[in-house]
Amino acid sequence: MFTKFINKTQLHIMICLLAGLLSTVSLAAPPDRSGLRSTDGLPEYYPGDFQKTGILREVNTDDTVVISGLKYHLTANTAIHTTSNRFSSRWSLKTGEEVGFAFTTNAANQRTISEIWLLPKGRVVSH
Repeated sequence: MFTKFINKTQLHIMICLLAGLLSTVSLAAPPDRSGLRSTDGLPEYYPGDFQKTGILREVNTDDTVVISGLKYHLTANTAIHTTSNRFSSRWSLKTGEEVGFAFTTNAANQRTISEIWLLPKGRVVSH
């Protein structure tokens, strides 16, 4: 059908270019919007995606945490979830843990976490 318009060499070049384009697009696509590799195997009370993900770098006694270089505040109402407990305490927050979380920012640019989920190792794309 196409042989009337293009020869075999041109067809081969078009197929190679198309295959290259498709492979480039798939490699460039991020894991998802929040930086999570996969939600497979997470408990049913975990969301399908997270507002943000990162590595917990500091857990401070002044009700702040540092996640991937940014400081966030915790409140008495911050919900903490682990893969084994739907609701957990701040004692479950450890430096080096991978987390997904939801937060708000006020007029003074203070970020406050409303909910945080501890994730299995290897789920968060490096930050």
